[in-house]
Amino acid sequence: MIQRSCSGRRGGLTGVLVASALVAGNAGCGLFDTSNPVDINVFAAHHARRDMDGLLPSYGFNNSPRTWVNDLGWQINVTEGYIVITGASIVSCDGEAFDLDLPFGPVPEYLNATDLDVIVVGSAEIPEGDYCELDVQYGPYRAEEAAMASEGAHPVPTGRDLEGQTIFIAGRASKDDVVVDFALISGESSEMRLKLREGDGTPTTYEAIAGGGAPKATVGKTYDRFFDGIDFSTYEAEAEAINAGLMEILVDETRAYRGTTIY
Repeated sequence: MIQRSCSGRRGGLTGVLVASALVAGNAGCGLFDTSNPVDINVFAAHHARRDMDGLLPSYGFNNSPRTWVNDLGWQINVTEGYIVITGASIVSCDGEAFDLDLPFGPVPEYLNATDLDVIVVGSAEIPEGDYCELDVQYGPYRAEEAAMASEGAHPVPTGRDLEGQTIFIAGRASKDDVVVDFALISGESSEMRLKLREGDGTPTTYEAIAGGGAPKATVGKTYDRFFDGIDFSTYEAEAEAINAGLMEILVDETRAYRGTTIY
């Protein structure tokens, strides 16, 4: 059955006409939908920002620290990191959103897993047609919600208690003879609408056709951008302000890609 987000996503005369038709027919949102359903699967992935040549650098291997030097000369070693996705919707080119089912519940994406590898977010049945955008919700991890997932919760590889946390990135920064331990933490929530793009970042339209195979999309994000401008010699005094700016950076660094390949 095709499930769509019906609350408040329609506007103006269209919304009035549809609402009237639903009352008259005493039916659900899909009253006029005669197309064949198409399954879409959505994934998440992370990576470092592109270098000056437009390439994606590698800062570490699977289950290993992510190591690089930030813009102020501090060597960053991320030993443990998570970003939590709590929901997503695929959006048609006329603006209608279809909510995804998250069979594993909230997604605690482990930043020390292999860059560009994908983790399942969820899936939905959608009508045939053109799709241009993806809605993504970031929010705090709730163990109770994860425990209720129909297919069992995503694992948290390090066993970290993420309750109430949306972003958690811990490790050590060093420069000259100075070594500073850090933990960047945010429990904020945010929802954004992203244009679907090809793997190289070019905006694209996704045509969903029954019998044409299950379309796929990926929520991509960077992790090194969080550390721009941080002088760890004053980290303790500035930690609160740094944490307060994490969600804004995450939103700015998130992209939606057609398929599962970012290149």
